[in-house]
Amino acid sequence: NTDIAIDAIDLLKELTDTDVFEQNNEQVINLVNNLIENQCLELLVQNLHRFDEKQEEDKQGVYHVLEIIENLTEVNLSICTLFGEKTNLLQWLLKRLQVPEFDEVKQYASEILSILLQSSKPNQIKIGKLNGIDIMLSAVALYKKKNPPTIDQEEMVENIFNSL
Repeated sequence: NTDIAIDAIDLLKELTDTDVFEQNNEQVINLVNNLIENQCLELLVQNLHRFDEKQEEDKQGVYHVLEIIENLTEVNLSICTLFGEKTNLLQWLLKRLQVPEFDEVKQYASEILSILLQSSKPNQIKIGKLNGIDIMLSAVALYKKKNPPTIDQEEMVENIFNSL
């Protein structure tokens, strides 16, 4: 049931929030280590495929999963490589960049991709093997002849260039 998954994801987002990390550093590190050991990274990414972004609640669930991923990378940067090795997150992010419509999830996907690639050489190699360079170039090609119309779209383009 996606409602239960979304509620669990929302709770996990709150528990891994950077404000909580600053206040309870050791406890959050223990939580993150337990999440890794219990294959939570894989479960998070599986939920990305499960949610239907046409439903607003599911779209929020996707956004919250991306928030959790960002929070986890802030607690433990080596998680970036784990996401590349143990999940198909990189493939999902590339697929999300291919969606022609711009929204906050596409922007956040570009930001997460940038974080994962800047922090992990194995992820960079994997992106090359996944035809990621062409996908990212296609995503920014929309802005070849015109500037991004909004600040959010401009940030997305910057994230993709950082990834490249």
